[in-house]
Amino acid sequence: MIEVRTATIAAPGRLLNEDAVFHIGDLVGVLDGVTQAEGVDTGCAHGTAWYVRQLVASLCTHYTDHPTQPLSDLLRHAITSVCEAHPECDLTKPSTPAATVCLVRTGSTATDYLVLCDTTLVIEADGDVTAITDSRFRDVISMLRSIPAALSTAEAVDRNRGYTAGKWDHINTPGGYWIAAANPEAAQQAITGSLPMSGPSRPQRIAMLTDGTACAVESLGIMTWPTLLKVLAEDGAAELVRQVRAAELALADASSLTGKIHDDATAALLLFPEEP
Repeated sequence: MIEVRTATIAAPGRLLNEDAVFHIGDLVGVLDGVTQAEGVDTGCAHGTAWYVRQLVASLCTHYTDHPTQPLSDLLRHAITSVCEAHPECDLTKPSTPAATVCLVRTGSTATDYLVLCDTTLVIEADGDVTAITDSRFRDVISMLRSIPAALSTAEAVDRNRGYTAGKWDHINTPGGYWIAAANPEAAQQAITGSLPMSGPSRPQRIAMLTDGTACAVESLGIMTWPTLLKVLAEDGAAELVRQVRAAELALADASSLTGKIHDDATAALLLFPEEP
């Protein structure tokens, strides 16, 4: 039997957690709501946290009704349902509430996954660890900010978490980046794949991360992907977040960050039993 451990922790001082994690049946999901910059007109009266909760509820409902449906179709139907849930809002604005999504559905013969925008899926199989994320968002941000290939840790965190003017011109459009918002087509643009449940490619552990936990490797550089999996499995998500928070505070003390220091942090860990 597959063991699933989940945790989501709001950023210090934040009233609402805009991340979410859920586990229903064979489906596990991790979502990261897009924090809106102050003064941006989203056209929606509900906000990001509401959107994320509605998307989770819709995903669970559609999964219950269609448990074997392709994950991209499941997400497409969920996005459509949430759009229909608030017709009074102007969803044509590019800055309408949005969320990144990572889904994993386990099965007897295969485990399917979906990654949309900058959530991260970390897979350990046959002693190798592979991280999968959708790089299109970061490509757009790099283009808009002319980010060089090599950055200091402080620059990487600052540019990743700060507000980037002009990014909405590239949302959910060919050549830009795709995210769960008001356009169901985004689901069809997600990265999807399948892992066999037998043989050397069979997963032993899978981690699903928002950027608030993936940053331990990607921007803060305080551990490797194998180490992150080890911390999650042996010490739990709370310890991973503790180390992330400590590194963020140390970075803020040693530099002049202009973006937010902390982010909501969410992780799901799937532990697969040994193959019979």
